[in-house]
Parts: sequence; C-alpha cells; structure tokens
Amino acid sequence: MAKTKEKSSSNENRSFIFAGILLFVFASVIMVMSAFTSRGSRAYNSSASMSLEYLAEMNDELRQVNENVLEIVGGVGDVATNSAEITLSFDTIEKYEGLFENLEYHSDAETRRYNQAKTFMRAYREKLNALQVTLNQGGFDQQTMRALYTQEIAPIAYTASEMLEATVDLNTINTRVLTRRI
Repeated sequence: MAKTKEKSSSNENRSFIFAGILLFVFASVIMVMSAFTSRGSRAYNSSASMSLEYLAEMNDELRQVNENVLEIVGGVGDVATNSAEITLSFDTIEKYEGLFENLEYHSDAETRRYNQAKTFMRAYREKLNALQVTLNQGGFDQQTMRALYTQEIAPIAYTASEMLEATVDLNTINTRVLTRRI
C-alpha cells in the first residue's frame, strides 16, 4: 500500500510538472505573439500617422499655391513674390511626396489615387511654369489672365486638390482595415 501511495504521489508530481511546463510554454508563446503584434502595431500606427501628416502638408502647400495664383489673377500683390512663393510651395510638396512614398502600408487604391494626385500636381506646376515667364514680363492683361485661370489653371488645381483629399480618405479607410486586422 505504501508503494501505491508513492506511485500515486509520483504520478501527481509528474502531472503538476507537466502542467507547469505547458503553462510556461503557453505563456511564452502569448508573450512572443503580444510583443510581435505590439511592435507591428506601433510601426503601422507610426506609418499611418506620418502618411496623414505628409498628405496634410502637401494639401496645405497646394492651398498656398492656389492662394498665390488667385492673387496673381486678381492683380493683388507682387507677381515676382507670388511666383517665388509658388515655386517654394511646389518644392515643399515634392519633399513631402518623397517622404510619403518611403512609408509602408499603403493600400493599392491609396497608392493609385496618390499617383493620380501627383500627376495633376505636376501638371499644375508645369502649367504655371509655362506661364511664369510671360507673367514676370507683364505679358498678360487682366482679362486674358482670368480666362487662362478659368479655362486651364483652375481645372488642374481643383483636380489635384480633389485627388489629394481622396488619398487622405483612402488612407483613413486603409488605417481602419489594418487596425482591425492587427
């Protein structure tokens, strides 16, 4: 009977040791998964917030370009100063484009819309650059400038802005989807 108690006690000890080992392994797996998920979540959240920041900066600079163009069209302010500010704004937009493009976690839809926005911002810059030489020489009268703005400049500016805002919307949707997945 003493041997039976010893065997029973020995089996219980083995069961507790086995259960302890399983609990340790399970806890270790959970900790590793938690650390991995947490690291991935932090990286994604950082990328998502930087994406929104860069898009917002591009949009702000685009608005600044539009204000300067409207001042030129309206005959308000100095054409040379406004032209210089337009150039600086487009240079800043290009800087933020590079930063945005280096981030990860962009959805295909977001990337496509961003590329469309970028194409229209480039077209906007090229159109303004083509007109800038003539503007600096005072080559347009007010009526011609308004017609150029209405027919050629405003549609490009509006489309670039709309595409950029749509990119922000798609970025927000992508952020929600990936956050749920994490």
